[in-house]
Amino acid sequence: MLRRCMSTVLTLGGSVNPPTRSTYSTSASHSAAVLKKITYASRRTSAARNSLAPQSLASPEEPNHVNNTPRPEAVPSHIELPCTHIHTSATPLESLRQFLSQSPNQPVHYDASTLSTHFTSLVDSGQLGTLPHAHLSALISIFGTLSIYPTYPTSYSHPCAANIRVGARQKYWAFVSRLRSQVESLGAEPTHSDRYWAMRSHIAVVANTVDGTSRHDAMACACDEYARIREDTAHPDVHAPYLEALLSMPGPAPFQMAVAALCEVLGTDATGLSQDRRMQAILRCIVLQSGHAIADEWKEALLSACVKLARRQAEAPSQLGRESSAASDVDSLADLMTDATLLPAGPLPSPPTRAWAHAQAHAAFVPSIPLAQRWNSLVLLSLFHAVPTSDRARLGSVLQGGNERLLREAAATGWHVVLVLAIINKLFRPSPTPCSRADEATIRSLEGVGKALWTHWRAWAASGGAQGIPVHVSRIVAAAFFRLAAITEDVSLAAATDRHSTSAGIWRIQAARDAEEVKQIADLATEYIAASLACETESLDHLLAELHVSYASCWGLLIVQIYENLCKRDALLAGAIHERYRTELPMESNHALALSLAQHGQLTMLPAFARDDRINAVQTRELLTAVLLSIAECQNTLLHPAVAAMVGTMMKQSYASSPPLKQHRAIVQHGLTVLVSSHHAQSAAAAFESIYLSSIAFFSSQFILRFMPALVKHRQHSAVARIVEALGRRGDRVMPPLRTVVLVGLTRGGASTLAARVDRATMRWRRRDTMVRAARAIRFRMGRPAVATTLRISSQAPGYITDGPAVQFAMRILLRGGRTAAAAKLFRQTDGQLAAPMRTSLGNVIIDRYARSCARAGARQMRKVLSVYKFLVSHGLVSDRITVNTLIKAILRWRNAMDKGKLKVLFDHMVRHGYPGGAGLAKGDVPFGTSTAEPVFRLPTLDGGMTFEKHTRPLLKMFIKAFFVRGDVMAAKRVIQILKEEETAVMAKRDKKRRAKKAKKVWIRPSSGGS
Repeated sequence: MLRRCMSTVLTLGGSVNPPTRSTYSTSASHSAAVLKKITYASRRTSAARNSLAPQSLASPEEPNHVNNTPRPEAVPSHIELPCTHIHTSATPLESLRQFLSQSPNQPVHYDASTLSTHFTSLVDSGQLGTLPHAHLSALISIFGTLSIYPTYPTSYSHPCAANIRVGARQKYWAFVSRLRSQVESLGAEPTHSDRYWAMRSHIAVVANTVDGTSRHDAMACACDEYARIREDTAHPDVHAPYLEALLSMPGPAPFQMAVAALCEVLGTDATGLSQDRRMQAILRCIVLQSGHAIADEWKEALLSACVKLARRQAEAPSQLGRESSAASDVDSLADLMTDATLLPAGPLPSPPTRAWAHAQAHAAFVPSIPLAQRWNSLVLLSLFHAVPTSDRARLGSVLQGGNERLLREAAATGWHVVLVLAIINKLFRPSPTPCSRADEATIRSLEGVGKALWTHWRAWAASGGAQGIPVHVSRIVAAAFFRLAAITEDVSLAAATDRHSTSAGIWRIQAARDAEEVKQIADLATEYIAASLACETESLDHLLAELHVSYASCWGLLIVQIYENLCKRDALLAGAIHERYRTELPMESNHALALSLAQHGQLTMLPAFARDDRINAVQTRELLTAVLLSIAECQNTLLHPAVAAMVGTMMKQSYASSPPLKQHRAIVQHGLTVLVSSHHAQSAAAAFESIYLSSIAFFSSQFILRFMPALVKHRQHSAVARIVEALGRRGDRVMPPLRTVVLVGLTRGGASTLAARVDRATMRWRRRDTMVRAARAIRFRMGRPAVATTLRISSQAPGYITDGPAVQFAMRILLRGGRTAAAAKLFRQTDGQLAAPMRTSLGNVIIDRYARSCARAGARQMRKVLSVYKFLVSHGLVSDRITVNTLIKAILRWRNAMDKGKLKVLFDHMVRHGYPGGAGLAKGDVPFGTSTAEPVFRLPTLDGGMTFEKHTRPLLKMFIKAFFVRGDVMAAKRVIQILKEEETAVMAKRDKKRRAKKAKKVWIRPSSGGS
């Protein structure tokens, strides 16, 4: 079939007037060209086409017809179905007739652009009058269905729309308006379906037009169409879009029209209207949006409609078969009370609770009660259903203006108290995210609401309203007050609720083995524990001991239920319960809590779960995956030592038998990197070996090239040697660069035997690498290379004088072999061959060697260091901060000349030149408060950038050691504090930057299968 879009422009919404003829006109030659591009399956379909009559279409000519056939799903293009195709000689009229008269057993598939082109051809040729009205109505319904699908299919949706092939979803409202105008021009009476889609096209203009005049005109047209069909249908598809459009219009007149229309709709006998979510949302919008602006007669009409509707629904026999269930919290109790008014679909409660809830609900809407009080009841009801669960963003809007006054000054009835408690409960459900400052201010404003509610509840109970109240309802209300006390940290409210609960006897349990009653007590105890801890009136151990003594006969069932409740609302508190009653709790609940803790980033509490002997391999793998995902998402640089040990052990044990899934590669590789940085390189290496031995191709080459140097840096030489020997069997391009990195690293680390073994094992991956040749020349013994081997280095070095890293490696070998003159000569030879930063690095290596040359420096050693420094400067050395740090290292080792006072002067001098001095210092202040006099030694100018690892941390560590050596413990501790503060600030800044960079990264992608 042809799938191109036609040249006709189908606008989105647009004007409510029919488009001009030129907009949709197309040439006859273009129509012929389009038809010639359509292929056909067989000639026999032509005879079948002639046998199809227009009467086969569902009769839209009936005035009251509503097509209740659900809209079928669009047929995928790769599924072949028996379908009717159109002959090349068929005219547009014949093609439209064949498509609109199709049989369900032989569907005809068409493009929306081709269908509209055929209609335009009929208009241009004057043949539109020969098309039956039924077919015009079908076209209106088809293009209306295409304009709203798949958002909300209606009862007027046409089944043939499933056979329309469209590219990107479009809106055809302008074309629907044109079809509707053609029906009127032919003098035919529009059907209900025609008027419905015309109303929807006008509503689309209201929604998508900014101009006020156009919106007003379109709304007037929609009102006219709605007036013709509203009395003969009770489908929400007709009423809801119209009422929503009215409420979107500015001004009081459309709002009053919406109120009148809603009262009329609710006053009909169609009870199904109230169960439609859109109609309930419209009622809530009217009640909450401008409740104070509604006239008293309209308020009375809405209340009467709701009460009549509730009475009819309560008597409906269809509800008698619904099963019973018990209310578990104040939200479900409020739902039961709502059940007597708007009746949301759901199971009926147990008889005592249901009877009480219905009695309270009916009492709230008795006509003898003043109108203002009944209207407030409806406002509370709407507010309860309008508040999404745990929507902290709605706090300000819900508790502003008259709503807060309504919550505080609600009438002293059980209906109002329960609904207000339910509203607060929905707003402040336990959340892992902390409250913002705006939330804290709102919580403070709720303190008065809680006390007022408690006063209302006690007054209502004292007046006789509490007679006959089920004990289950009393427990639910008490638990809600405990939760409100925990939210507001109101000690007096928590104490009053506790005293009343004890005196009323709602803590007493009738049957210790009754699971339902134990659950009620556990729910109440959970809120009591949370309130006591929030108000800091009791300790957790004392609360648990008190409950254990009171419920010794059912303690096992009770503590398990309390634990499961806390797992859903407060993972940290549940973790504290787990530490005390680990063996009494079921493993399934422990595992669920561990996964929740990992999801919320509370990793320090997980080692106790991982050590549980009852955990199986599947649960271990699930917990490990959750932990690795949390580490990746949090992007922390370091892990707690216990967490790092747990992760290393779990990875080694879990992945030894079966490798992780491919889609977990990113989190596994990140977890190994964090393990190494958390000083658990040995565990990381063992985990890497376990995974690699079970799946050679799991790790990426880029990760291996990053991971091996990290292991070498943390001196995991034996593990690195084993891994490299195993990687030799991998046989990919990672081996040549990896061989160089590992051999040089092992040589620098002093692992000469392992380096020689790796060199032999990876000989086939060798290449002409200068640094490896130099390491092999000294037999990988860099600590104390033999003099004969260093002669080879000094003779070979001029051959790679332009390779900075190789020259630096050679210079270190010469210095460690005692060939200082050869190192100085090599430095002179690099003049003009290497860049200034690289030559500075070479000079720093020479200075550092002289600064370390003796155990205790003196004046002679200091003069030697300074003479070497002047020699290097004369041959082009440009000093940097590392050069200054190296000179300070030599100065600090001169104990006789540098006492404690001079050390403090020198440290303050470095702080004035950009090094950190600790938090809380004012501008210009220094840690030790010394004067700005000239220091003992004149240091080079401190220019250039400064990093924590290369500059700040080495300098601070040198001063810490120097102060300790000289016995100044207080000064050393002050510098330690500065180092910790700076490290924390740097790591936090890096973690924040890393988290922002990785915020949108998908760590686990769906996999097509496999490991």
